[in-house]
Amino acid sequence: MLNWFSTQAPIKTKFQVIVLGHLVISLLMALAILGSFFILSSNPAAIFSAVAGILLSVVFSYTTGKAISEPYVQTVVRMEELAAGDLNSPILFRNNKDCVGRITRAMDVFRNNAINLQEVTKGQSVVTDTLTERMNGLAKGDLATRITVAFPPMYESLRQNYNSAMDSLARMAIAVAESSNSINTGAREISDASHDLAQRTEQHAASIEETSRTMDDVTKGINETASSAAHVNKLMTEINHDAEQGGVVIKNTTEAMGGIEKQANEIASIIGLIDGISFQTNLLALNAGVEAARAGDAGKGFSVVAAEVRALAQRSADAANNVKGLITTNAKQITEGVHLVMEAGDLLGRIISRISEITQSIRNISEAAHAQSERLQQINIAIGEMDSVTQQNAAMVEEATAAARSLAEESDNLSGQVALFHLDTAKSTGAKQLTHA
Repeated sequence: MLNWFSTQAPIKTKFQVIVLGHLVISLLMALAILGSFFILSSNPAAIFSAVAGILLSVVFSYTTGKAISEPYVQTVVRMEELAAGDLNSPILFRNNKDCVGRITRAMDVFRNNAINLQEVTKGQSVVTDTLTERMNGLAKGDLATRITVAFPPMYESLRQNYNSAMDSLARMAIAVAESSNSINTGAREISDASHDLAQRTEQHAASIEETSRTMDDVTKGINETASSAAHVNKLMTEINHDAEQGGVVIKNTTEAMGGIEKQANEIASIIGLIDGISFQTNLLALNAGVEAARAGDAGKGFSVVAAEVRALAQRSADAANNVKGLITTNAKQITEGVHLVMEAGDLLGRIISRISEITQSIRNISEAAHAQSERLQQINIAIGEMDSVTQQNAAMVEEATAAARSLAEESDNLSGQVALFHLDTAKSTGAKQLTHA
């Protein structure tokens, strides 16, 4: 009964029992005292009953008080020890069904949680100390060291993720170092090539400028040549026209000389007829003289007339012969003149043909010179554009050279920054390049 009261009864029931017990004892004590006064004042039994009631009340109060207070006091003391960090001492009264049992069971849960928390805290301390050490190394550029200390199971993934992250970061740093070296090499090559290209571009620009001036002079000379050719073409056209007119005149002269030759031949025929008439007249005069001589004196007058007629016929024949000789000579000269005029006409025709060919050639030269002048003007324009483009290219090359130098400097800076990291040189040749950068 007392065990149930001490370990099983709720605190409210305990206090009700205590109050009820005190009431009963007090009632008994009161009855004993009243009985001792009213029944028999000097009765020892009554006095004993009163004293027994008092003792019973004291014992009951002590027993019940201890049964109630002792578990609470011990529980409070153990709770203070637990709060002070004592996790090893046992926790009593955990099997009680009253409030003390509930409190002690809760304390046992707290202790177990504290033990687990202590273990977790210890594991966390290992994790935080290790991570702090590795973070300090990472801050100093150490990418080679990995976490080899075993972490609590719940933090093992953190260790693996950290090592994987460091592997990725190291590979990235190696790749950056290799890329930086490649960029640096390429940038320096680009810078050198750009510098050489800039010099060649400047020389090319100077050559183009000199070529442009030369082409201007050539264009000017060709324009003058084209102008002179046009003038010569005009003169040759006029000469050709005059030569053609001369050819017409020679043709007309040839035709006129032919007419003169024809008329001379006709005159020669007439002179021949006159010569024949003179011969016949001379023959008739001779016959008349013979007949007059036969007639004697009667024929003297006729003989004189016949002699005069004969003399006239002789003079006519002589004159006709002279005229015939002149006409023959003139006809011969006319024939020679006609031949000469025809030869002159042929020569003039060939000259006209040559002049036409020369005129056409000069015209072709003039047209070609004009076309060349236009092409040279286009070439000059193109050269001017080339000069402008070359100047722009020179400026762009200078900018590219400056950009390449800047890129090389940035690459050097990047290499210097990456070189601050310590890598595992056994894993990549790029790391060796980085450590020697």
